[in-house]
Amino acid sequence: MKPSRAVVSGNRKVLVAALVAAPFVVGALLWIYYPAVPKSLLGWILLILLGIPTWMLLEWLGDRVFGAQLFARLGRTSRIALAVPIAILLLLLAAYLVHLGQWAIGGR
Repeated sequence: MKPSRAVVSGNRKVLVAALVAAPFVVGALLWIYYPAVPKSLLGWILLILLGIPTWMLLEWLGDRVFGAQLFARLGRTSRIALAVPIAILLLLLAAYLVHLGQWAIGGR
């Protein structure tokens, strides 16, 4: 059974979209993990395999933490007093994960 033209056309659109988005994603990952630049095929593979999940994890974690109902119920001063230390902890976590990624990607 042959796939319909709509399915083939849809698959082509997905492929084209992925090919257009790939350089932007790789560029963003290179920017995040700078100055570690992959110098081998393994480094480039690790950039993709480690970078994208790390990026998604940090985005998800930030959304979950700062979108929590706890923050919505607090007053302005309390929200700031609680959010700043949490933001600092999340930035430290992000810095640590990026450092590990730099070590894996660039071998440093």
